[in-house]
Amino acid sequence: MPQKAVPVQPLQPSVSDGTDDVSATVTVSVGVAAYPNHAKSPDDLIKRADQALHLAKVSGRNRVKVWDERVGEGVMRADRLAGIFTGDPSRDYRNVSAILELIMAVSTMEVEQMLARVVDTVVGITGAERGILLLRDKKGELQVHTARDRGGRDLPSDLPYSTRVLQRVVSSKQPTFLEDASASQDTESDTSSILDLHLRKIMCVPLLLEGRAVGVIYADSRSTSSTFDESAMPLFEALAMHVGVVIQNAGLL
Repeated sequence: MPQKAVPVQPLQPSVSDGTDDVSATVTVSVGVAAYPNHAKSPDDLIKRADQALHLAKVSGRNRVKVWDERVGEGVMRADRLAGIFTGDPSRDYRNVSAILELIMAVSTMEVEQMLARVVDTVVGITGAERGILLLRDKKGELQVHTARDRGGRDLPSDLPYSTRVLQRVVSSKQPTFLEDASASQDTESDTSSILDLHLRKIMCVPLLLEGRAVGVIYADSRSTSSTFDESAMPLFEALAMHVGVVIQNAGLL
């Protein structure tokens, strides 16, 4: 379904409390997601309607936005702390603790240990099944540097993953999150990874140094778990910035 904005007239130009000198302007922003075209579970349907609503608000308010792939892949919260401070005390404590532990570990850990810790943290805070750190080699090609599973175990460097998502993130220098990777437009050219691995959710963030994408941090999952969602993106990006500093100081590029 093609996305289009539908102008919405205010329900009422102003709301009065009964006096002539007090009024408030009212606008309406609407986000739409339809079952089963956009999502098949209640949680995913609500999330996609919320993504469309967010886009309606940032596009000027007083309009309707219908969810589509571009909304799902491109809409990221403007609040950079949204994924760090969620309002859930236990989750907020975990997120802040993860950042502080990594900062403190810089002076006590070897570089390879630090990078493994970062990937483990990515897997932990997103709820993903796998986390992968890829860096450019001397030829400029992305190579797997560190790959870990949910149990903190090393994975082989030749493991399959979504190369299409990586290419888009590196070329655009923008993060991306696929809510339902198996239904994404990328599957047409990336069937060997997304479909064969039954991937459902993918999050990927570029590592930027002096405006150049020198690598990516990537996480994926075959589960539809609601814990792996775009709310983790700001923390994911903060970890990517941390990795950029570590690899630059270590001279890995």
